[in-house]
Amino acid sequence: MGLALDRPGFLWLLLVPLGLLLVASLPTRAPDLGVGTLEVWRRVAREVGVRGERRRRRVPLWLALLCGGLAAAVLGLAEPQQARATTPPTIDVVIEPGPALTVAFVGPGGAQGGTRFERGCAQVLDLVGRSEGRARLRWHAGREVIETSQAEPPPLTSRALIEAPAVDWERWDRPGVVWLLSAPPERAPNAASWVATGGAAAPGPIDVRGGRVAVWDSGTVTERPFDGAPPVLELDPHTPEPWRTLAELWARARGLATTQVPGGDEVDVVLSVSVVGAVAEGPPRRCGRDGWSIPVVIAQGGAVSTEDAPWLEWRGEVVAWESPGRLTLVAGPWGEPEGDPAAFALSVGRLLDRLQLPPRGTAPIAARWSRGSPASHRGASAQRGSERDRSLAHWPLLVAAVALTAAAAASGTTRRRVQAASEAASSTSLGPTSP
Repeated sequence: MGLALDRPGFLWLLLVPLGLLLVASLPTRAPDLGVGTLEVWRRVAREVGVRGERRRRRVPLWLALLCGGLAAAVLGLAEPQQARATTPPTIDVVIEPGPALTVAFVGPGGAQGGTRFERGCAQVLDLVGRSEGRARLRWHAGREVIETSQAEPPPLTSRALIEAPAVDWERWDRPGVVWLLSAPPERAPNAASWVATGGAAAPGPIDVRGGRVAVWDSGTVTERPFDGAPPVLELDPHTPEPWRTLAELWARARGLATTQVPGGDEVDVVLSVSVVGAVAEGPPRRCGRDGWSIPVVIAQGGAVSTEDAPWLEWRGEVVAWESPGRLTLVAGPWGEPEGDPAAFALSVGRLLDRLQLPPRGTAPIAARWSRGSPASHRGASAQRGSERDRSLAHWPLLVAAVALTAAAAASGTTRRRVQAASEAASSTSLGPTSP
């Protein structure tokens, strides 16, 4: 805790009262007075205090008060504040979802060094260190939030970045937020900071299908044998029809294995279909989109809500949700789709294609494209220095007002005394003299 000045540039104005005091205290010659009698001279000597040819003048009271008031006013303009130590701010780092940050960072000349995400973490730590000083970092990768010190990156896996849902960037456009991106944003934020990892095109595997892995390099795609286990579609044991049959057909067409038992870390689950709620009773509600409709029974009191984005609903009650790597359904029961039978299969197939995560160790071609040169932008800071008590700034102004008022009063009193002495001297010098 200490004293700080918010606008110290005003302290130069202190030269004004100091100059007035210096000039007022300079030695000066005693005044030459023309008097008519010796009595007037004696009176002036008593009141003025003449003690020689040259003397140091005493600063009048009104001038001392005036200079003190001016000095207090200058101090008030400088805004003295009592600084209080604060805890380090917390910086929110919002990470771009998807696989673009999981690929290798390729620099000039084709040199590789870690992933784009690792490169971006180093950029964030450098940016925060230069703009915020000491700070805590809170990393956001979808629903996963990890806090670290300023000196360490978050222990996030590539799967966490890929599974993260889309980000509402406008919601995160505020001071104390850093966007971690693979390329500069299309719309620059108003307050948030951002870093873009950049990086040249990163060749590598793009897909695993039917026991073969597709590899993209220099604009061409080649296939190689794949010795590992195939990616997996994980189906909830209570997945209702017709969703179960359609999902199994979709997985078979894409060379995916299907399981109903949750796998461990060694199982590469690229899509899961889960069910929420219990089987309900009542009249079916007809939901539809993309040119088809399907009846479904919704539990009394409304459908179960999740944090995922709605994909199918009936009058505001959601019955199907989507998220990267996951499709969630109410238990139903569900009926048979109506309308064009191919429209339902095509619509759901496109949905599953969009939700499927890249197989482990792969990234789509679009994620491997060049992201240009590394870049960054520093937005508004999360802190404005230490917290300060601004109440101190009012006291110098109050003292200045009192001092200036007293100076005006003292000046008036002195002026009246001088005027009275001058009138007395004039009447004495012009009056009759004694014989």
